[in-house]
Amino acid sequence: MELIKKSSQVDIYLHEGKVIKVYPDGITDAFIQYEYKLHEVSKKFGSEKIYGIEKENHIAFEYVKGESMLKRLLAHTSRVQSMAKIFAGLQEKIHVEDGGGLVDQKFFFSKKIMASKHLSPDVKNELIDRLNDLENKGALCHGDFDLDNIIYVDHYRVINWDNAYRGHPLSDVALTWLKLSLKREKLSKGYMNLFRFLYLRYYLSITGSTNKAFKSWLSIAAAASIDEVKAEDRPYLLSIIFRDVKKVNLFK
Repeated sequence: MELIKKSSQVDIYLHEGKVIKVYPDGITDAFIQYEYKLHEVSKKFGSEKIYGIEKENHIAFEYVKGESMLKRLLAHTSRVQSMAKIFAGLQEKIHVEDGGGLVDQKFFFSKKIMASKHLSPDVKNELIDRLNDLENKGALCHGDFDLDNIIYVDHYRVINWDNAYRGHPLSDVALTWLKLSLKREKLSKGYMNLFRFLYLRYYLSITGSTNKAFKSWLSIAAAASIDEVKAEDRPYLLSIIFRDVKKVNLFK
């Protein structure tokens, strides 16, 4: 099997024309039922079909063969404005949907924050207090909306919904914005910063959201992401957290 993506939750392989997701914690009946629920709420956006359990902790999915939006951006750098607008529009369409039945944003973020190996207990507690004060709109949120997870076939399909949850749309936007901040592809840092700026501007424009409301989610999103990034990226996320958190004992 060819490894195509690795994370703390799941390893994703390509094997015999199918995507095999390997879950280290195993698979329960409740887990597979939840996977089918994820597919039901996301299938209108082109999520992968589920073929079923292959082994004890392996689930087989459809392999969506096409070109990622990242590759299209690399090939068509002059189209940065139009592609940023498409990117923002796709995410906004997701957020219009109700996220009923999925895990709540409080559970989604607090579980990641409390499990972090890079934050002190004081910082974790202050972040959880901030999270509890933030509004929950119950919208469908992808949780990993990134250029790699949008595939163009004859239209754009949004894949890899393992981190989907229900919550405030701007929490999802904050996660995406941070992912774009850490992109180290063949595109220059300046180009990615331009794409990130245009994406956020378009999203805020079409939804009527404010930059202030978006920024209120950045420290929460950074804390939830800090254990999933490369070591060299952690200082950047910590700087975002530190802007909001007033505790002096930042590190564990």
